Amino acid sequence: MAVTELSRGSGVSTDEPVTPRKSWLGRLSAGHVLMVVAAIVAGLFNLVALRSGNERVGVAVVAAPVAAGQPLTADALRYEPLGIGRSLQASLVTEAAAAGGSDWVAVRDLQVGDVLRRSDLRSSAAPDGQRAMSIPVDPAHAAGGALRAGDRVDVIDVSEDRAAYVLTGAEVLAVTGGGTGGLGGVGGFSITVAVDADAALRLAVAIRSESVDVVRSTGATPASAVPLGTGD
Repeated sequence: MAVTELSRGSGVSTDEPVTPRKSWLGRLSAGHVLMVVAAIVAGLFNLVALRSGNERVGVAVVAAPVAAGQPLTADALRYEPLGIGRSLQASLVTEAAAAGGSDWVAVRDLQVGDVLRRSDLRSSAAPDGQRAMSIPVDPAHAAGGALRAGDRVDVIDVSEDRAAYVLTGAEVLAVTGGGTGGLGGVGGFSITVAVDADAALRLAVAIRSESVDVVRSTGATPASAVPLGTGD
């Protein structure tokens, strides 16, 4: 039925329909709707990006003291969930990285509670395609045991009738153990050094003789073999 309006003063009705006002929803155009939807979607993307950038990740924390030059074992670590960004994750040792099976050596003294950074560690593998070889030796014959990863050492083979250098300027990759023992005895003290193929063979023969001394390298030219008992 059409809505009619009475003319004032005449009492006569007209047949002109009265158009009702549109609601605010009816006044929205398709363009307005698209703008609102785009704003909502953009907000959701920003929220997801912020949360993913600071996700909680298991980060390695030192659970037991580790001296510089000592291998890092699983017992020396625990993991704490921390909300950190991806840029910071790259500088820390995460639980996923530790599960990768890398053999690490501490490059500084690590204390209980330290958050472990990648810069605190180095691989125990020898650099430049060299071999990593361990020398079991009594600390008394290895600079008193005061050697650390990164030091340079010379190795002297003392046989029955002479002493000779079998290795010079070798990089120390790791120092394991702290007690007495070594060649021909009990104990767990050893020094891992980087050697090439020829040096590895010479060192193997010297280790078999069970009479080896490890000295801190000064870079000086090593002396020739010296017969024992001559004093020359």
